[in-house]
Amino acid sequence: MFHPLALAWPPVTLGVLCGKSGPRWLSFLAATPTIACSTLGIWVLYRLARAMSWSPAAARAAAFLFAFHWLPLGFGATQFPRPISTCLLLGAFLLLARCEGSIVRAVGAGALAAAATCVRWSEAVMLVPLLAFAFWRSRSVRPPPAVFWAHRSSESGCWTLGRGAGPSSASASSSGSPATRTSAGSTPDPTSGTPG
Repeated sequence: MFHPLALAWPPVTLGVLCGKSGPRWLSFLAATPTIACSTLGIWVLYRLARAMSWSPAAARAAAFLFAFHWLPLGFGATQFPRPISTCLLLGAFLLLARCEGSIVRAVGAGALAAAATCVRWSEAVMLVPLLAFAFWRSRSVRPPPAVFWAHRSSESGCWTLGRGAGPSSASASSSGSPATRTSAGSTPDPTSGTPG
């Protein structure tokens, strides 16, 4: 719920407030976070390659190949969350590539990885490679625990935000679910959200 409520809902709401409420506009507006992250992910990958001491030509080649990979190209203009989580994970690896033992960057990397997990839950498998990368780049035991605890606490915050934010959270909590609002023997009207 983090992706639709925290990332897609704001541009869609802004579009509706500006009078752009047709299905084409709503589909486009819901895809804008994915479009932005898909494009940003290409630049982040270039910066990661440079942080790993790749030559500028090799970093440009990596960015070019990633730009035409099916992930940013195929999903980049859809509402699917994979390019968003990929961009967040690339950002986490970029912070750790420049970590040099910095706890602040390690915490930032853990928070970005947690946000990626909240956008797409299967990205949690990247925590183990991220911890290994943190140790490898820093050659210190300090960053990996910082990454881990930042990931765990940020992930908890993202899930809480995803459950409690959005357009219907206040009305749902104050009036109950449709099942509790119906009286005995009546059926809810699915188009109005009120008992029939």
